[in-house]
Amino acid sequence: MKSLILAIAKKETLHITRDKRTLVLIFLLPIFQLIIFGYAVSTDVKHLSTAVFNLDNHSLSRELLKSFANSTYFDINYIVFSKHDAEKLLDKGKVKVILEIPPDFSRSVKLKKTAQISMIVDGTDPNPANTALNTGSAICQDFGANLIFKQTNSLPQKQIDLRSRVYYNPDLRSANFMIPGVIGFLLQILIVILTTNTLVKEKENGTLEVLITTPIKRYQLIIGKLIPYIVIAFFDVVMVLFLGAVLFHVRIAGNVWLLLFLSFLFLCGSLGLGLFISSIAQNQYQAFQLITPLFPLSILLSGFIFPREGMPLILNWLGYAIPLTYFLKILRGIILKGIGIEYLVWEVIALSIYTVFFVSLSIYSFKKKLE
Repeated sequence: MKSLILAIAKKETLHITRDKRTLVLIFLLPIFQLIIFGYAVSTDVKHLSTAVFNLDNHSLSRELLKSFANSTYFDINYIVFSKHDAEKLLDKGKVKVILEIPPDFSRSVKLKKTAQISMIVDGTDPNPANTALNTGSAICQDFGANLIFKQTNSLPQKQIDLRSRVYYNPDLRSANFMIPGVIGFLLQILIVILTTNTLVKEKENGTLEVLITTPIKRYQLIIGKLIPYIVIAFFDVVMVLFLGAVLFHVRIAGNVWLLLFLSFLFLCGSLGLGLFISSIAQNQYQAFQLITPLFPLSILLSGFIFPREGMPLILNWLGYAIPLTYFLKILRGIILKGIGIEYLVWEVIALSIYTVFFVSLSIYSFKKKLE
């Protein structure tokens, strides 16, 4: 009996070692997930992109801005000359924070009066917004305390008053941030899984070969197989939007038809990805192996849950290779900010490239597989 068990174990070991994809999954996937989870999962948000509208432009205001930059929580990437330009950057998602310094800032400080500055924060993601509000308040308090201490050798009560406003999500509700993310994640993962498993299952059962022998053309077969999943995906989108509005009071501030159109664009790319995976996978197990890396990448690096500002530079750049990163900006931009397509040009271009690439690749590889 012992020799039989060892023989079976030897046979299974040979089977595993001959399957290169399984070996990669066994040894490389844990290392990959450890690195991704270790570096990407962080609630300590720093390097928030910041625009400055400085009407004072004296040495004291520049010192204050230097204090913001030295904290490493704020990266002053834009100097603007009107509040309108700053708010456009906020709408586009290029900045998370706007600092506005009034023209009488330095004069108020020199007269030992309370000087006011304004901070506008993008509230779509509550975590970076709270970080910006709390850190900004602490920086202003510390800066004002140091000024008065230098002048009078006594600690002040309040020298700089930070007036803050939160745009798009004033109450910093997490539901407003999560519901759009759930829509994107459903389209990215659910549709890929359904498309891949269904086609691979037909391949395993031999029914795909039966369909090929019928007079139907290959492109008709491909389109016919994908149409049900398009309907399912749109049903999921409408359902989540409806439940988000009813249960969590997350309402669409922008154009609903634009949202559905861009969802369709992203959906086609996800279907193309699923079709491509099904064409190179021999069975459902191999298909699952190929899909598995999508889960941690989509959840962690796209900004679905964890803010991308807190990630190392390499992982931040890697996130730009994930289509969900761009689609989440579209979803949260239209649903929460109410912006139009003119603010989403680069995101639409990126999704269009993603869709054309995977749809073309999937059709080519699928036809080649059928032949």
